[in-house]
Amino acid sequence: MAEKDATARLRRAVQENNLFLVKRLIERTDMRNPDPGPRRLTSLAWAAVLGHEETFEFLLNAGHDEDELSRDSENNTILLLLAELKAPILDPLGLTDPDFMGAALRMARLYYDRYPFIIDWSNSQGRTALHTAALKGNEELVRMYCGLGADFDLADNQGNTPLH
Repeated sequence: MAEKDATARLRRAVQENNLFLVKRLIERTDMRNPDPGPRRLTSLAWAAVLGHEETFEFLLNAGHDEDELSRDSENNTILLLLAELKAPILDPLGLTDPDFMGAALRMARLYYDRYPFIIDWSNSQGRTALHTAALKGNEELVRMYCGLGADFDLADNQGNTPLH
């Protein structure tokens, strides 16, 4: 049975990377559309964590975060959510999708270019995107965030800095 609730349909369209449907549904409901689940991800956050670059770019250009920047229930920003990503394993040999992390890098850069002041915002644990990228071993994101001026001396709530 098809869902009648436009918010649920938009959430599913974003999760399935159905850009055609996303474009239609944002005309009928709030494109931010926070998930009623415990993480409270917005449409843009869902596109980011699932690596749906085209949908992410469309929502960003449509003004998704112009009035309020996306944060989940733990105050993780889009840059922080992208720093948490690991490429999915594609086969039994443990090979991963190399473009998945490339998409994460491109989405992080798109978001930073629009909202550069967010680079050192922290979540409820005091961790920034740089902390998280370093903890998750996302070396390319660590390099990018450092190159963009992220403060590598900021300590989290436990006194840990991202790189030492």
